Amino acid sequence: NHHTQEHRRVKTFYMFWPLFAGMEVPAETTRDLIENVLLDPSQFFGEIPFPSTAYDEPTYDPKGYWRGRAWPHITYWLLQTLVRHGYVKEAKEAARRTLAAFSRSSGFPENIASKPEYFDASGFADYNWGCAAIYLIATDEYLKA
Repeated sequence: NHHTQEHRRVKTFYMFWPLFAGMEVPAETTRDLIENVLLDPSQFFGEIPFPSTAYDEPTYDPKGYWRGRAWPHITYWLLQTLVRHGYVKEAKEAARRTLAAFSRSSGFPENIASKPEYFDASGFADYNWGCAAIYLIATDEYLKA
């Protein structure tokens, strides 16, 4: 919080960046973070995987720009993270759900609402990272992580 100069504890996709970046994280911590947080349907592995803020966060909003929407490039990085740590089956399932959700739009949106019942494709249509990430997911490039 810039006003109070205090950190807020909010579960976001940034929690997984050390795993994506290949930083040294104890195996038990890695396993716990993936199995009990990233792959938990009540937190990040819902019908539309990997919202920007966990589904169970008080500030979560499925249509909220940085408080709940799903972003294709972030999904791609998290798919790679799963593959790198041996969760290939789960990565494929998340990719399937992601492609199903994004296929509801008429182009390649920058992001989408992270709950199907609130579906809307937002941000810029055919935005470069939306196009690139959906292409990489659809062609299974994340499996080469």
